[in-house]
Amino acid sequence: VVALLDAQPRHRFVVLELCRGGNLRLALRRGLIGAGDLPRVADQLRKALAAVHATGAVHRDIKPANILVREARVGSPVALADFGLAVGTGARAEPRAGTLRYLAPELKAGGEATPASDAFGAGMVLLELAIAPQPLPAEFDRLDAHFDARTRLAELLGPAMPEPARRDALALLERLLDPEPARRTW
Repeated sequence: VVALLDAQPRHRFVVLELCRGGNLRLALRRGLIGAGDLPRVADQLRKALAAVHATGAVHRDIKPANILVREARVGSPVALADFGLAVGTGARAEPRAGTLRYLAPELKAGGEATPASDAFGAGMVLLELAIAPQPLPAEFDRLDAHFDARTRLAELLGPAMPEPARRDALALLERLLDPEPARRTW
């Protein structure tokens, strides 16, 4: 998780650590991160979300723009940032807040944000990382709560990803993108 260095609520500003690699989407474009980094990024994202959830918070906006790359070099660690939509677990809030393609099915249906909905968002980020530089298909931007992203995994990952990395990525993404929140696991 990105380090908070200072906060001045009276002056309406916060100071966060400087992450010189930009966000994950920019790092993908610049070649700092690629599909081969998926296991490392997944582990770091899993640990960041575990820390956030341990405090009783739900991020609600997991997406590449909110994952920062600490240094402008290949292999740099990532940090979770932008907690502007975060809520406490069980808090009443607008369920559909966040970016559509990363919203879990239960949020698209109007349900509450939970750690499982953050896990779904992380799965979408990791899918995007796995298929980069190819973009996610437009159908992922639908408000359809019944769309099952897993139906496209084998096709999207394709034969270009070497085994056993492809097999491991498919297994992880199958779990994180499960439509049933109780079955989402890292």
